[in-house]
Amino acid sequence: MSIRVISFYCTIFRLFLERAHQEGIEVAPLKGAHVLTSVYGHIDQRPTISDIDFLVRDKDWAKTLELLEQMGFRADTIDTRPASMRQYHEACYYRDLDGRGLGDADQPGAKPQGGLIIFEPHRQLAPLARLPIDYEQLWQRSIASTLDGAVCRRLSAEDHALHAIVHLCSHMYIRPQKTLTDLDLLIRRAGVNLQIVLERAAEWKCRRATWLALDLLNQSSPDLGLTKYIRQVEPPWPIRYALSKMVKWPDGFIYPNLGLRTRELMLWPLVFDGIVPFTRFTLYYLGLRSRDLANGRITRWSLKSRTSVARYASFESRRFSREPVAFTCYTTPSRAGALRVID
Repeated sequence: MSIRVISFYCTIFRLFLERAHQEGIEVAPLKGAHVLTSVYGHIDQRPTISDIDFLVRDKDWAKTLELLEQMGFRADTIDTRPASMRQYHEACYYRDLDGRGLGDADQPGAKPQGGLIIFEPHRQLAPLARLPIDYEQLWQRSIASTLDGAVCRRLSAEDHALHAIVHLCSHMYIRPQKTLTDLDLLIRRAGVNLQIVLERAAEWKCRRATWLALDLLNQSSPDLGLTKYIRQVEPPWPIRYALSKMVKWPDGFIYPNLGLRTRELMLWPLVFDGIVPFTRFTLYYLGLRSRDLANGRITRWSLKSRTSVARYASFESRRFSREPVAFTCYTTPSRAGALRVID
């Protein structure tokens, strides 16, 4: 992804933050939107950003979605199969990258042509059935900050580090290098207190995920001296042995081509901190599936989804052809049913 495109992403996000501040909405950038504007020295040091994730308070959720629509964003349908993936995508809003939908006063210069800009607002870092996070305390730990001059909130460095660990787990450790690099820089440059991270991991019930992420990071960056922290959250030997055989540096999960549910069945029983959290999550997953079936929302592929996949496949074939394209939209095939790529 070109620096020009990333700059355009940041420009649109800054405009959103300015309007959100005017509406009294507190916004905290997450993941790439945070690290790109904090621990990286320049945007060309992190050359990929597929979407903009940010956290808002539950009371501001309706106003946030309304503001996105006012800025020309359109709500996209989140694929409901499997239900467990939907839990990490509360909403998805997209807009053409050519700037259509913005008011004249908001038109930034040097706009890329074609493709999509994707915003994913969140009220939670993970579903409560997955992680019992106290969001009132999370917001209290956040600090007032700015992003390119626009007012925002920033979560504590430890919360960002733990969120990176949770995010790595939610993607089942496939291609972990980018997230591990973010975590490395958060530790080196953001002053992350790893002892606090371990204590908070116990509160969030993600000690095993924390151990695995730190173990992978220790292999890629041994100079960080993570061994003493890794030992504090080591799971029992059988769990440790199984996870270390399935998830390795630098490739991550060694069976990336397996079906999603097969990967979940292999990893989730090992990654959850015990049988009680795993059972709670499984029952929640089954509840979502039952609700979908009761509402008649489970189908093989709707006509809309089939059209989306066809357009995505067409776009991808041009992207990897020798003919140049104006803009490369970095999305993953697993989300092809949820995203509509504009030619």
